[in-house]
Amino acid sequence: MRLSLTCAALLLAVSPSYAATTGVFCKNKISFIARPEQSGLLAFKIMGSTSSNNVVEVGGSAQPHAGGWRYQVKSTTSPEERCTLDIKEVAGGYTATTVDGARCQSSGGFGAYQLISNVAFPASSLVQGLKPPNGTPDDFPAVDCVRKKFFSAAEPKVFLVAEVSGDPPTDVVRNLIAKDTGGWSGIFAERPTSIMRHFFTEGFNRSWAKAMTHNQDEPVLDGDPITGQQMVTRVQIISIDGGETRLGLAHVVAHLKVSAGGETKSEQVRFDLKLEGRNWKIDDIKSGDMQSIRTYFRESYKA
Repeated sequence: MRLSLTCAALLLAVSPSYAATTGVFCKNKISFIARPEQSGLLAFKIMGSTSSNNVVEVGGSAQPHAGGWRYQVKSTTSPEERCTLDIKEVAGGYTATTVDGARCQSSGGFGAYQLISNVAFPASSLVQGLKPPNGTPDDFPAVDCVRKKFFSAAEPKVFLVAEVSGDPPTDVVRNLIAKDTGGWSGIFAERPTSIMRHFFTEGFNRSWAKAMTHNQDEPVLDGDPITGQQMVTRVQIISIDGGETRLGLAHVVAHLKVSAGGETKSEQVRFDLKLEGRNWKIDDIKSGDMQSIRTYFRESYKA
């Protein structure tokens, strides 16, 4: 199918008129991966850590916009949930600027707005010999800006954040499960409890609170949030495995024996954790074949 002259002119007007730079950039504590696509989109990821050691990660596919690209997550309720990032290629480097009122906090983590509100990656910050990987931006690995390479599970990491002072990810999960006696177990309530604030990220708790505003209309979660099962009376740990997978991110898998409804079954539950400040906290839970809690909240309640 041929494009009309009007459509072709419009595409030229909104798409960059040059071959944008593909590469990986490092500037202080922040890395930027840029992979311009033939479609005109820009696959990108920005990662870094704030002065309070919160890990920030914002990435996705940015649409052509005003001679550059715009990445946007919309929300009609909270500025923390909105994220609008304008990206431009400048002389072989990139600039990224957030739009006022779209703080990227839910997308990138606490402190995202302060870290990426106006940041430049000049051509001199391009890491020679390091190419953006294939796959989606969500799968882009963290960049070791000290060694000028991607982090690898096969070798020690050079961290850009302060030493962790709290429990390791497996112990965080183990300690939470130990409190699970079925139902919400005093752990969960419609508003985040002190236990939730201790074990879960700010992003998880905000998402939880927003989803639970619908709990008067329908049961948002009618079972145990950890195992996903109803009428749970006992949860026993068989084994817990996992740990940090990327800078400031960890995955832990718990193999459990769950007594519910008069039956006892084995179940596998996956926990995604993030480093907030100096403590590992749970950011999502996925039980068996069900959606993760954050995915369910996002798709069902825009939370």
